[in-house]
Amino acid sequence: MTRGRPYVLYVVGVLAGISFLNALDQTVLPAVAANVQAEFSLTDAQIGTLVSAFGIATALAAMPLGYWADRGTRRTIIGLGVAVWSVATLATGLTHTFPQMLAARTVLGIGEASSQPAGASLIGDYVSKPSRGRALAAIISAGGLGFGGGFIVGGVVGLHFGWRWVFYVAAAPGLLLALLAFNLREPLRGAAEIRGPKVAPARDASLRAFTRLLRIRTYTAVLVAAGCTFFGIAVFNLVPLYVHRRFGLNIAQAGTLVGIPTLIGIVVGTPLGGWLVDWRGRRSPQAAAEVGLVGLLLTSVATVIQLTSTSVPVFAAAGVAGVLFSSTAILASAVVFQNVIQPSLRASAVSMNLTCGRLFGALGPLAVGLVSDLTGRNLGLSLLLILPVVYLVGAGCYALALASMKGDVASMEETWAQRDVPPVVP
Repeated sequence: MTRGRPYVLYVVGVLAGISFLNALDQTVLPAVAANVQAEFSLTDAQIGTLVSAFGIATALAAMPLGYWADRGTRRTIIGLGVAVWSVATLATGLTHTFPQMLAARTVLGIGEASSQPAGASLIGDYVSKPSRGRALAAIISAGGLGFGGGFIVGGVVGLHFGWRWVFYVAAAPGLLLALLAFNLREPLRGAAEIRGPKVAPARDASLRAFTRLLRIRTYTAVLVAAGCTFFGIAVFNLVPLYVHRRFGLNIAQAGTLVGIPTLIGIVVGTPLGGWLVDWRGRRSPQAAAEVGLVGLLLTSVATVIQLTSTSVPVFAAAGVAGVLFSSTAILASAVVFQNVIQPSLRASAVSMNLTCGRLFGALGPLAVGLVSDLTGRNLGLSLLLILPVVYLVGAGCYALALASMKGDVASMEETWAQRDVPPVVP
């Protein structure tokens, strides 16, 4: 680690708080979707468009922000992003038309594109390889708690105070987190690597560098696998609306039925995934890909059980299992990116993942909404036709990564170790 353990834990804590708020701001809209749909007289496809708008905006903003994070001051990028998305969340509660809400969700996506590339780069320089699984698990777990908590908080606040207050409450913590981010210490690039230089300036990021990343077979395979999990996460935003229709629950009850299993699955699954990756990593350099493969296979099975269930307890239990297994796969992809990409390009690698994943994921709610409209608003059938297949494709991509990961990890470590001088600033 580059600094004392207490400060590293503080950095992880700040990034975890940002991850929590990021996810919470995403899911409060799905939690109150039924009320928004009724007030604005929206179709399922329009609700899907509102959810997808966030992902598309994040995708388009991610690569420029990742480029900036690999060449600039990462704490500034994170702080600005948190401030922007907090204002956009507040603005969502003030909207009165579909175009206004669509614009607010778009700005929200741009703001939230900043934290993952820059944050992943910081973690790579603060935490050494043997501990990255657990550090990333803490941050991803916090995001998962925000994801599940958004359904619960959104449903309860929306039911008792109106859906607009959900966005006012979600926006409040953002400015404090932005201030904390602005004051983080900026570590040297490569500070947590065993071999190789520790450099302050970094000018490796470029359009050509983005292209070179795609030549890393493991990275490309896991990029597609991660895109499948992004797809699933985006589609999951429509599950509270499905529950509302399937079981006749109000928005608070629907949000709780989705949110509590999500929280349980994440609290157990993400730390378990981090521990498994670090434990298995002592024996196998392919550990992260192995965990991701098994995780997505089991997620597909749990999803089928959940969406064919007519019982609330079975639905909830399958929901816990599905989130638990998918959480391990999400964690696995983050560790793969850290271990096969050199320190000066990690933000670029994560930003490309955000761009590809969010664009693919953004198709999910829209596609599910369209199929639902075409089948007489049969949202459950639409989810069942699409989600399990996507998870199986992701598992196949992790299987492909197993063949190349050992060589790609060794290649990255050797390439960085041979780089004994900082890059020249043009």
